[in-house]
Amino acid sequence: SLPTELGSLTSMTHLDLNNNGLTGSLPTELGELTSLDFMYLQDNSLTSKIPAELGALTLRTLSVANNADMCGFVPSGLYANGAQVLYTGTAIGAVCPEDSTGSPLGDYVTFQQCLDDPAGCTSLYIPEFMLMTAGTIPTELGLLTNLAHFYVMMQNNPLTGVIPTEIGLLTSLTYLWLNQNSLTGSLPTELGLLT
Repeated sequence: SLPTELGSLTSMTHLDLNNNGLTGSLPTELGELTSLDFMYLQDNSLTSKIPAELGALTLRTLSVANNADMCGFVPSGLYANGAQVLYTGTAIGAVCPEDSTGSPLGDYVTFQQCLDDPAGCTSLYIPEFMLMTAGTIPTELGLLTNLAHFYVMMQNNPLTGVIPTEIGLLTSLTYLWLNQNSLTGSLPTELGLLT
């Protein structure tokens, strides 16, 4: 397992412990690694979820791929800070057994909540568990003019269709992540109007 003392290595920029037979959950103290850019923990036997404390880090890459017993959801702060999070071969996107009595949404805001308060919606992350069937990006997204971060993370049920031109109305948008989907067509020219 990973020792909690790792959190005291605050000058560390790379942590690569892939394929080491590690077990147990990730210690919350990893959130104290404020200089960390890359964390590679794939191909181990880690369990439980990614601690919420990691959401405060400005990681470039976090890989927990191929840790079959990891579950829960990626802390939204990781995406808001621009991290690439790799989690194929895990159960991330499903509620952990220890959380089964609580809300699976955690700190995530639903699309409907954003439509109910468009001025207050600045970050929208739609994880895989919220889109159980393939669908398209709704044109109503253009109503969320204060939206700065928009992420749709899908692996098994990808989005289809085109990126709606209404995305060009999101003048506050700084992050648009639509990776791991099956979108078609050209990028809307309206994306070029975003500065």
